[in-house]
Amino acid sequence: MRFKKTRGITFIEIVVSIGIMLVLVLILATSLNTVKLARTVGYQSQAYRIASEELETIKNLSAGELTNRTNSDFINVFYNQGTWVTSADATAPSAPNVLTLTTTSPVASTGLGAALILPGDGGYADFDFESRIKILAPAPTSTKSGLIFRAKDAQNYYRLALESSALRVERVQNGLVTSLWNSAQTFASSTWYQVKITAVGANFDIYLAGAKLTTVTDTNFSAGKIGFFTANDTKISIDDVAVTVGAGTTNWSFDTSFVGTMPKDLARFGLYDLPSGMAYLTITNQIVGVDTLKKITVRITWVEEGGTKTVQLETLKNL
Repeated sequence: MRFKKTRGITFIEIVVSIGIMLVLVLILATSLNTVKLARTVGYQSQAYRIASEELETIKNLSAGELTNRTNSDFINVFYNQGTWVTSADATAPSAPNVLTLTTTSPVASTGLGAALILPGDGGYADFDFESRIKILAPAPTSTKSGLIFRAKDAQNYYRLALESSALRVERVQNGLVTSLWNSAQTFASSTWYQVKITAVGANFDIYLAGAKLTTVTDTNFSAGKIGFFTANDTKISIDDVAVTVGAGTTNWSFDTSFVGTMPKDLARFGLYDLPSGMAYLTITNQIVGVDTLKKITVRITWVEEGGTKTVQLETLKNL
C-alpha cells in the first residue's frame, strides 16, 4: 500500500501570511483614521461657518440690540432642528410624497422640539403662507405644532400653533410667550389640516380649511424668516406648502424629492447637526465703563471622540 505524501505549510508561508494580515489591518486602521479625520475637519469647518455667520449678523445689529450678556443663545439666526425627510404617504393632499419630521431635537432654552426654516433672506414682511399639516400618531397628550413667521431667531417670532384643543396665535419675544388670540378647535392625529396666514403690516389674517377665522394685530416684528415648528415631542408631516410675496409664489409638494432624503433647497447644516452642538454669545465692554466699544465673542462646542471640541471667534464693534 502506498501513501500519498501531503505537502505541509512552510515557516516562510506562515510568516508571509501573517505579514499580509498585518498589512490589511494597517490599511483598515488607516482608512478608519482617515474617516475620523475627515469627519473632524468637517465638523470644525461647519462650526467655523456657523460662528462666522453669527459674528457677521451681530456686527450688523444696532447699538440698542448689542446689550451686554454672557454665554447667551445666538441672536438673529434660526437653525433647523430635528430630522426632516421626504416620505411616501398615500393620504397626502398631493400624493405620493410629503415632508416628515421623524425625530425631534428639543432645545430647553427655546422650548422648541423641532424647527424647519424655509429658504429666504429673512425679509418676509407681507406675504401669504399656507400649508397642510398632519400630526403623526401616536401623538403626545399636549400636541403643539404649526407655522413660524416674521422670525428673527428662536427667541423672537410669531407662530400659528395647532394644539390638541385650540388654534392659537402667539408672540415669542425674548423667549417670553404671549397668546394674542385663540379659538377652540380639535386637532386629531393622522388627519390633514389646511392652515394659512396672510400678513400685511401689523395685521395677520388667520385661515383654517380655507375659511378666515380672525385678524390678529401686533406691531412687534415687521419682517423675518418663515417656517414650521413643533413642541412637546409632536411629530408632523407637511405638504402643499406655498409662500406668496407680491406676484410670485414658491411651492413645495415634495413629489420630486427622493424618499428618505431632505429636499436640497431645504437642507442646511446648522448648529444642531453638530453632535451635542451648543452656541454661546458673550458681549462685554472692551474698556470698563465705556459702552461705545463692544467685545463680541461667539463660541461653538460639540462632542466628538469622547471629548468637547470648540471653535471661538471674537471681534470689536464701535457703536
